[in-house]
Amino acid sequence: MPVVIVKRNITITTQQSTQALLIALGTHSGLIWLADEAEPVIGLCPRWLVSQYAGLIQIQQRGHVGDRNGQLGTARVIEHDFAQAVQQQWHTSLLESWHTPELSGFCGGLMGFLGYDWAAAQHGVSAPDSSIACQAWLACYDIFLRKDGDGWHLYGSDCPSLQPLYDQIAACLRFAGTVRPSNDQAALDQPLPDFQIIEKFSPRWSFRQYQSAFLQVQDYLTAGDCYQVNLTQAFDAVVSGRLLNRLDALLDLTRAPYAGYLAIQPQHELLSCSPELFLSFLANGEVVTRPIKGTQPRHTDPEQDQALRQQLALSEKDQAENLMIVDLLRNDLSKTCTEVKVP
Repeated sequence: MPVVIVKRNITITTQQSTQALLIALGTHSGLIWLADEAEPVIGLCPRWLVSQYAGLIQIQQRGHVGDRNGQLGTARVIEHDFAQAVQQQWHTSLLESWHTPELSGFCGGLMGFLGYDWAAAQHGVSAPDSSIACQAWLACYDIFLRKDGDGWHLYGSDCPSLQPLYDQIAACLRFAGTVRPSNDQAALDQPLPDFQIIEKFSPRWSFRQYQSAFLQVQDYLTAGDCYQVNLTQAFDAVVSGRLLNRLDALLDLTRAPYAGYLAIQPQHELLSCSPELFLSFLANGEVVTRPIKGTQPRHTDPEQDQALRQQLALSEKDQAENLMIVDLLRNDLSKTCTEVKVP
């Protein structure tokens, strides 16, 4: 039978922050928040999840229909690679028959992350020094919240057996708004452990190692073996508390139009933000990318701020780098798209 995604009769208009809303929903599995400019989405209680830990592929299905928190069932390990496992789940879950009447934008589907280590492995490059246990994580969401105007609206499958789960989500949303929580939500009144850095961040490479890598990149560029290299390294720190407690502060600091949060496990959270759109897939089949090269600091004085903006606009170096990355992405998109246009 086709799955019909409908707007549930659950709407909340709240002045609470995104952080407070996610904390209120924190007891539900697979909690994820993605902000795409003015269209934020919160996914929770996914239908299924495919993840990769240290080379092992795991698949989990949503638990029994009466579960009020939509917890995922016991993971089963398979021998497929990650992409094959996701594709198999996609085709066997009747997603092709999903129906979303009069719904544009995100209307259910995949959300998650693909790590750099996983991407490198697709090209035969290993990352032996990686401390990230989870390399890839994709879940299928047929239950999600979208912010339309000033309110958050719940969307979900029209399956009657999911009503207890929707009632639980509604209780959490009331908690995030002005209505006090019911007795079974009282635990949510306890704040998350504050996020603190116990030992400061330190680089994995010494200066000598970084210098050696930098010189090797220069040799690659001079020889014409590569077009562009983002030379980066990981930084490690000892921390305590929940990273979610710093979401509002990060958004206030950066004002980034693109951001995301994912709670893989209580001790494994992802929080990111960026001013740059990498790829956007539109409903009409178009793919949009908006690469950025060149930055300048902002200034509190309007005249100096405008001067910095003008300096960036007239920078030959930054313009050349921007043209380079635009050409690189144009070439990459031409491999899978029938037509590529550059404004």
